[in-house]
Amino acid sequence: MKYSPKVAFTLIVLLLSAISFHCRKGAGLIVAPPASTESGFGIRTPFWSQDGSKIFCLGHLFGIDGDDFYAIDPSGGPARRITHDTLEKDLPVLSPDGKNIAYVAAEMGRIYSRAHVWVMQIGGSDARDLTPSGGNWGNVRWSPDSRYLVFDGGVEDSGVVNYQLARANILTGELKMLTRSGSSGSRDATFFAGGGRIAFSSGRVPTDYGGKVWLMDSDGAHPFPLDTTRTASTNVRPSPVRNEILFVWGLGGESDAGVYRLNLDGTSLPAQPSSFHWLYEGDYFNFAQWSPDGELLLFPKGNPNSDLYILNRDGSGLRRVTTGLAVRLFSYAWSPDSRRLVFSASDDGNMTVHTFTYDLDGHALRKIVITRK
Repeated sequence: MKYSPKVAFTLIVLLLSAISFHCRKGAGLIVAPPASTESGFGIRTPFWSQDGSKIFCLGHLFGIDGDDFYAIDPSGGPARRITHDTLEKDLPVLSPDGKNIAYVAAEMGRIYSRAHVWVMQIGGSDARDLTPSGGNWGNVRWSPDSRYLVFDGGVEDSGVVNYQLARANILTGELKMLTRSGSSGSRDATFFAGGGRIAFSSGRVPTDYGGKVWLMDSDGAHPFPLDTTRTASTNVRPSPVRNEILFVWGLGGESDAGVYRLNLDGTSLPAQPSSFHWLYEGDYFNFAQWSPDGELLLFPKGNPNSDLYILNRDGSGLRRVTTGLAVRLFSYAWSPDSRRLVFSASDDGNMTVHTFTYDLDGHALRKIVITRK
């Protein structure tokens, strides 16, 4: 893998920016605590309940070990704690049926080196470690039927450690390795809407500047590259309702680099780049999220301060949701009806971080005032 000095510098700046946005107490870099009306209490990574009546989030009381899950009314007010332990937590994701929350957790200060995959019921009970044998896992995502989780982490093979993909059955606890290689890594996997296939990124095909998007059956069988050109493709996101994907194409400063969409119905793989539909100019990383109805894309843009944008799935209708905010990466989510957003952002030059909601129908942006109950 070769990088020009300009591309390498850009990638380093973007990576450091993502880390600085994403790190917390105990992770080497410390960001200002999210604001609330109670000193020392902060929340992050908000997401909606399945019925849209509540917002769930992680909360931390500075000076006390552990992150807890809280439930909040969308209009603000007291945050009701639903779990309590001493583990540091991150990247929570609600199951499609709304009954469980998956997340990564580790002892304080080890979330980026020894994170395990956990799952618990929505009310906070029955918390279970699905990876008790160890590892450092991330990029946790649900299958559409809420039975499986897929995630990635470093796995040793033939004396070499590469990122590989694993799948866990939340009912039985069975853990299955979907990829295994001593020569290439695989990561960032997501199920297709039908649940029968998974899209992911892998270095199995040599490219000029990075890996390539791959597809495989949900049990790891029949892996196939998106295309076989020398141009890198990565950060693939399948639609939640259609047989199509969006992905980043080009990491080496190509004139046609950006985020693309591909309808896989009627497309033979490996595909020809001429079948890709250009959506927008990407920033090397694709942090876009599909709306639950599959009609819209939500993504941050700008560095180091990112605002949120919405785009129609066909690439039309670009509109800016926020102006002058520093939106936290990985901390924005759609409501189940695709009409509201919740996200964490700073409006005072990164001194404090607040929780905001946005109503697409009324174009109403609101900063929520949250207290600790």
